[in-house]
Amino acid sequence: KPEATKTNRGALQIDHGSDRLVVSYPKSVVEMDEMSAAVLERALRETKAKSGNYKILIRSVTGAEPYSVAQRLAYYRALSMRNYLIEKGIGTNATIRSKVVQATEPDMGHVEIIFQAN
Repeated sequence: KPEATKTNRGALQIDHGSDRLVVSYPKSVVEMDEMSAAVLERALRETKAKSGNYKILIRSVTGAEPYSVAQRLAYYRALSMRNYLIEKGIGTNATIRSKVVQATEPDMGHVEIIFQAN
């Protein structure tokens, strides 16, 4: 498979915060497998119930890959997560923003789904 379409075949690590979910990806992985998507869906239901009226920021942090590869993977992760949220009815083009940020320390790459009050 081409690098940009690798699917995570293990469970994603999902950390609950009060206003955010952090989804950690294995190296060079962009897409979630069905098991990971189910775990994320449960976490989003719980978080969404608490958040009420919100906007969503998807903050995709680059991984430990070489710079241009890490940037591209982070962009694809953000896009994939945005499309996933819209498909699940959790946000819209108007309520979801995304940005790619450089990791401050070596990381495997992760996406933060941040719920912001309107």
